[in-house]
Amino acid sequence: MSLLVRSLALLLLGCVGLRAQTTPTVTQAIPTQSSAFRGAPVGIDLRNHFGLPGVKGSLAQIDTVLGRINIELLAEDAPKTVENFLQYIDAGRYTNTIVHRSVPAFVIQAGGYYSRLPIEHIPTFPAVVNEYKISNTRGTLAMAKLGGNPNSATSEWFINLGDNSANLNNQNGGFTVFARVLGTGMTVADAIAALPRSSDDFPLYNYAAGANLTAANLLTVRDVRRISAYPAAGAPGVMAFTVTSSNSAVATASLSGSTLTLTPGADSGSTTISVKATDSNGNQAEATFAFQVAAPVTPPSIVTQPPAAVSAGLGQTVILNVVATGPSLAYQWKRISNAGVAPVAGATGPILVLSNASAATGGIYFCTVSNANGSEDSIGTILAVSASASPARLTNLSVRSFVGLGSKSLIAGFVTAGTGSKALAIRGIGPTLGSFGVPSTLADPVLEVRSAATGTPLVASNDNWSGDNGSAYGGFALPVGSKDAVVVSSLAAGGYTAQVSGAANGTGNGMVEVYDAALANASVRFINLSARTQVDAGQILIAGFSVGPGAAKSVLIRAVGPSLSAFEVTDPMTDPRIEVFNSAGARIMQNDNWDGSAALGAFGTSVGAFPLTAGSRDAALALTLAPGGYTIQVSGVDSSAGVVLVEVYELP
Repeated sequence: MSLLVRSLALLLLGCVGLRAQTTPTVTQAIPTQSSAFRGAPVGIDLRNHFGLPGVKGSLAQIDTVLGRINIELLAEDAPKTVENFLQYIDAGRYTNTIVHRSVPAFVIQAGGYYSRLPIEHIPTFPAVVNEYKISNTRGTLAMAKLGGNPNSATSEWFINLGDNSANLNNQNGGFTVFARVLGTGMTVADAIAALPRSSDDFPLYNYAAGANLTAANLLTVRDVRRISAYPAAGAPGVMAFTVTSSNSAVATASLSGSTLTLTPGADSGSTTISVKATDSNGNQAEATFAFQVAAPVTPPSIVTQPPAAVSAGLGQTVILNVVATGPSLAYQWKRISNAGVAPVAGATGPILVLSNASAATGGIYFCTVSNANGSEDSIGTILAVSASASPARLTNLSVRSFVGLGSKSLIAGFVTAGTGSKALAIRGIGPTLGSFGVPSTLADPVLEVRSAATGTPLVASNDNWSGDNGSAYGGFALPVGSKDAVVVSSLAAGGYTAQVSGAANGTGNGMVEVYDAALANASVRFINLSARTQVDAGQILIAGFSVGPGAAKSVLIRAVGPSLSAFEVTDPMTDPRIEVFNSAGARIMQNDNWDGSAALGAFGTSVGAFPLTAGSRDAALALTLAPGGYTIQVSGVDSSAGVVLVEVYELP
C-alpha cells in the first residue's frame, strides 16, 4: 500500500490553552421527591442534574472498531473549520473510513480513505482557510494539510497523542485545532496507536505478521456523527442513563431520553432511586435520592377478627389477634365485664396475651383499631375460664410437599414430653395421594424415624407397609399392597424426626404424618411438631395438625426461612408467609414478617425455640384454637423459593 500521507505536513502555532477533559459529573443533587398515594407520576429532567462540566461547544462522536471517542467542537476558536468538519459528517463521508496513519507518541490520522481495498480517497469539499489559534497539545484534534500551503485542509484530521505544540504550532502557519477529546476517549486513541503498523504507518487490526493484508485488517472508523451530551428519545448521547428503584412496590422508575419518570406503586413508604450516567468509555457518575409516597388517607379496616368464643382452663395462656390495614394504626384491647367497658392495661398491639387465666379473667374482649381518619372495633370474644375444663392436646401432624433428593427430602420433627412412652403411628404417603387428585406422586416412599439424641440413631424404618396401615388413628385407609410406608411404634418421650425419601432416588409429591395412637395416655403428649422441606417457586407447603378434645389450646406457629442460614442451611426461603385455616376452609390468621414482635419472641423463648433474627422476614404468629383440625399453608412472597421450616409449639 502507498499513500500520499508523507506529503501531509502537520504543523501548528498557538498559545491558547484548553479546559480540562471531562467525564460525567453530578452537577446538582436531586432532592427528595414525594407523591400522594397513587398520585400522578413525577418527572425529572436529568439534564439539570448531570453534565460534562466545562463543555460549551457542540459534540461529535468518532465510532471506531476499538471504541468510541467523544469530542467537543471548538467553534468559537475555529468556526470555519468546525463548519467544514460538520459538512463531511452531515454528508456521511466519514462513514466506513479508516485511520490511515499512526505514529506513536505523535498522532493518529483519519478522514481521508474508505475502508476497502484498493485504497480510495473520499471525495472532498473545497479547502478551508487556516484558523490556527489553539495549541496542539495531547487530546486535541487538528486538520491535516499540504506542506507549504496553510489553507489546504479538506477532510483529513488527526488526534495529537502527545504535546506537539513545539512542532505543530510553528509549521505551515500552524495547524488548526478545532476539537478536543472528552472523558477518557484518549484510551481508545492510544489503543489504536499501540497496534502494529504497515510500512506506510497504517495501523493494522487483527493482523498476524506475514499474513496477506485484507480490508478486515484496516482500522475502520464506522461513523462520525453529531451527538448531544444527553440522550433523547431514539437518539443516544455521550451519556447514557440507567435507573433503579430499591422498592418497586412503592415506585417504579423509567427513562425516556433524559427524562426520569417515577410512578407510585401499590404501597406507600419510601424507596431509594439511583441514577447513573455512563459515557461511551465507561466513566460513571451516580445520584441517589429518596422518593416518598404518602400513606393512603383511609380509616382502619379489620381484615381478620378474633374468635367469637374461647373456652379456657385455669392457668392457661389465652391469645387473641386482630389483623387490620390502614396507615399509622393504633390498637387498644378492651374488656366488657359487669363493671362496664375498660381498656386492658398495656394491651396496645394487635396481639392480646392473657397469661395464667382465672375465673376473674373471663369476660368479653374486643380491640379498637384507630388512626387519624377513624376507628373500627373488632367483634367481641366471649372468654369463659373453667376449673373443670380438661386441657387439650396436639394430636397429629401431617405435611404434604414435593419430596426431592438429599437436602430436599421431606423431614418432619416432633417432640413429646412426659413420663414413659407414647404409642405413635407415623406414615410416609406417596402413591395413595393419587386417589385424592394429587399429581406426580412419590412412587415408593421410604420412611425413617430417628431420635434427636446424639448421633440421631435410627429407631424405626419402613419401605412398603404391611399389617397396621395407621388408619385407626385418624388417617385415611391405605390400599392393600400400596407402596406407602408406615411405622407404628411406642417411643419414649423425647425428640424425633421422620424423614420421607424416594426409593431408588425417586422424587414426587409426598406426605408425612405423625399420629398420637394412644389419646387416653395423658402422661406423654406432643409439645412441638415441625417439618422442613424445599418449596419451589409458586408451590405451597401444606401442613395439618389437630387439637384434641378439651379446652382451647394456645400455640406458636412459625415459618422460618432467612434465620435458617445461621444453621448452614443452603438456599433458605427469603420471605415465607403463613396462613392458618380451620376445618371449614376459612382463614383465621396470617403473617408475613414477624417484625421482631416482643410477644412472639417471648413465646419462642418460653418453649425453647431458637431465636429468629431481628428484622428478618421469617413469619410467626400465636393464637388460641378451639379443638378441631387446622391447616397451615406456607408460601414464598413474590413466589420466592427455598428451604423452609414450619413449626407448631404448644403454649402453656
